[in-house]
Amino acid sequence: MGLADDLKYDLEIPKVPAGKRKRILLIQERVRSLASNIFRRHGGVCVNAPIFMPKGKRGIYDPSRDNLVEVMTRNGGVVSLPHDLRIHFARYLAKSNIHSLKRYCISPVYREEAVFGTTPKELIECAFDIASPEPGSYVADAEVILVVDELIRELGNRERNTLSVLTTFSSSKVS
Repeated sequence: MGLADDLKYDLEIPKVPAGKRKRILLIQERVRSLASNIFRRHGGVCVNAPIFMPKGKRGIYDPSRDNLVEVMTRNGGVVSLPHDLRIHFARYLAKSNIHSLKRYCISPVYREEAVFGTTPKELIECAFDIASPEPGSYVADAEVILVVDELIRELGNRERNTLSVLTTFSSSKVS
């Protein structure tokens, strides 16, 4: 890799003054700790699914999603990094034969940048999942909404300004 490639690769590193960067890191740690405590209060266990997932013939992710980060292993196999925390966890559940679990995870997810040769964008995502063998149960849905409500209420106004909440509910049976 030449100097130009090296410089282009580092374009996405945030250029934040040291004092402000330290404050951002402290806020991130506060939010992570607060969220973990709420998740544990609701019976959540920290479970990180395997980070790499093999690329299937049809692919699990939406084929129109062109910002999925895929890498090639030394042996020529193509694997993807997590684009979100759901798909890798769903695969983990299916392969582990786990039917009932409250899980939380605060972990990086990755997006390919439009500029060729730059580092993939890394975002921190937070997930609270309830896997249940009973499809159509609204109790789990209600608990997830309660967890989100507690998290929003316990965050200070500063952290709340940059908070994005996405909820997905699925009543499909885990088998």
